[in-house]
Amino acid sequence: MGERATNKEWLVCIDVTLWASALGDNAADWHSLLHLIDEVKPSEMQLLYRKELQELGYVSPDKYWVIASKISKKSTVGYATDDDAAHRKTEPDLMAGVTEARQKQELGSLLAYIYHRRQAKPRFIFATKRITEPTIGMALQDGVHRLLHICGISAGEIQKKIESLMPVLNQAKHYMFPRHIGKGKVASTFKAYDRNNEQPAKDLLREAFKKYDGEELPAPDLWVWDEKNGCHVKFMHSGNNQYHGHDEMDSRKIPIEVT
Repeated sequence: MGERATNKEWLVCIDVTLWASALGDNAADWHSLLHLIDEVKPSEMQLLYRKELQELGYVSPDKYWVIASKISKKSTVGYATDDDAAHRKTEPDLMAGVTEARQKQELGSLLAYIYHRRQAKPRFIFATKRITEPTIGMALQDGVHRLLHICGISAGEIQKKIESLMPVLNQAKHYMFPRHIGKGKVASTFKAYDRNNEQPAKDLLREAFKKYDGEELPAPDLWVWDEKNGCHVKFMHSGNNQYHGHDEMDSRKIPIEVT
């Protein structure tokens, strides 16, 4: 299982249509909403939330205080109303089927926030039962960007989605010391890796993932500076979100943006 994010890089969005139905008379959606809020761990995630979400349906006093109590224990991020936000185009279309005016404005405002926040490179988890695709793309001037990662609304879905996106260390051939691999070739070292204690290498992989600001997941390559051993480390994707690392001593092979 991959190392979990610890710098609140995950921003969790709960579909406004779920808020509306949960605050109405849909008991199943009400329980799903509570499970989703519970899953937002303040040390790892932030919840996109503002009080207007609770105005999308009738809130009984009991429901109001249940939500208020849960939200007070979470790390939340608010967003402003954007009356032009309905023009934010997504693939698939998140606005499809949303006809109620307040829901459309709330969803549009949330999408506008994501649009403006995208340059900070957070990772968005979008909890919904309306979309089954793994990601939602946002149409920008230079093409469609896959900005939102979809999860279901059942208990445990947010953590399951995050774990599916986290890199896993699977070290195959690069170890603490150089190793001859035949035909006069020598495998590069990975000084941080100790098969009896993989944690330092896993910590480097987690740090490399935190620094990665690309949209493609799994990332093709991940880079990080190993302070203890004084070298850059390259983690290469070997499939199924698994990575193996090695020390890169040739400065010509290190991307400018990571030096």
